[in-house]
Amino acid sequence: MPIPLPWGKLQTRFATVRPWAAKAFPQINRCAVCVSYTLGIEPSKQEGDATLADLPGAQLGARKAGAGGPGLSDKFLDLFFIRAAELLPRVQAKFGAADVEGRSSVVWPRVEGKRGVLYLEDCYQTEGDKKANAVLTSFVAGVLDFRAETPEISVFASGDHWDLFDGGRMVADGSPIRNNGHPGKLYFWAAA
Repeated sequence: MPIPLPWGKLQTRFATVRPWAAKAFPQINRCAVCVSYTLGIEPSKQEGDATLADLPGAQLGARKAGAGGPGLSDKFLDLFFIRAAELLPRVQAKFGAADVEGRSSVVWPRVEGKRGVLYLEDCYQTEGDKKANAVLTSFVAGVLDFRAETPEISVFASGDHWDLFDGGRMVADGSPIRNNGHPGKLYFWAAA
């Protein structure tokens, strides 16, 4: 179901929050912060959603960044998601099912050329994934004899990403989705 916001409004809200968030919270992945603000979706403490207020030093960071625009100050830290996966059910509840949903490497042609909001599951490694991969690699290397029949080592990637998509590239990330081999899910809501 399309998002009933015009592309221009999404771009403006996204462009307002990104520099503020980068200045206030340079140490975290800010995609959920930016998209929750862009879409006007607030986390729910009753549902257990983590917010910027849960981060150590968030108040100080927000104060240093100053008022970046409407709603962007240390007084509103409970209004921003910090976990991408927690934002997904809220977007679905507010806007309905994605216009495109499926394995990214398969469904990307249905998104190409359209503008809207994009969510990718399991698309990058977190610090925890890197540690898990190091343990897996050392365990496999220490126990198995590597020969042609040895199965490939799994690569963990649990980091999710929210972004605007301008028809050819993700706005914040700058990456295209054309011809990607990503096995994780892609969700896309078109802008009105």
